[in-house]
Amino acid sequence: MPTLVMPTQGDIDFMHAELLFNGFRQLSDQELDRTRERLGIVIPSVQLLHERVYSFSANKREALVILKTMTDDVPEIQRYSSWVMILEGDRRVFERAKFIRTSRFVPRFMAWARIVKLMVEYWPLCPEDRDFMLLAEKMDADGDKTQKHFFICPKIERHPENRALVMDMEQVLKEHWSRDEEWFYKEYWNKRKHYQKSLENQGRKIGAARESRKVINVLRPENVK
Repeated sequence: MPTLVMPTQGDIDFMHAELLFNGFRQLSDQELDRTRERLGIVIPSVQLLHERVYSFSANKREALVILKTMTDDVPEIQRYSSWVMILEGDRRVFERAKFIRTSRFVPRFMAWARIVKLMVEYWPLCPEDRDFMLLAEKMDADGDKTQKHFFICPKIERHPENRALVMDMEQVLKEHWSRDEEWFYKEYWNKRKHYQKSLENQGRKIGAARESRKVINVLRPENVK
């Protein structure tokens, strides 16, 4: 387990300013409460402490950045993490969860915040029918999710040879990302490959940790957009 290094208030202020500079806006408590009320989501109040949510919308999708703002003077900080995600309506289509608070937490987290913004901002159109492509997650040989994503247009009737068109996510991003974003993106997937190989050697299932996480229940699914 890497050594935990708690962010300072200066780090939190820096990330807040950088997110705003990069086009995100901070969602108000009222906006978040309205969404939770509409969907019937109940979150333990302890999880909402010291939490800021930032949003960037483009191409009918929304990049969300959830930043836990605890610093050294807040107890039990180890229980909290920050993460980024992409929504289509209320449906989560991409997530990079649990950024561990190590010495490189700030640059790593900010790079991934910019990556999800780039994904939303430059979401690809199918070159054949000019409609937005879908984001899908690759499966391994056992049918387990790998966290590796790709863009796909399944409208085979509009494509030559009646085949789905597929585009690698990195192929889309590399035209727009900076060196920092590329480095942290590839760092994550290099570590992920080693982790998955370790699980295979131990005979353990990929994705078991994700399946064991607590799921936030939507009590009013009829209101899901």
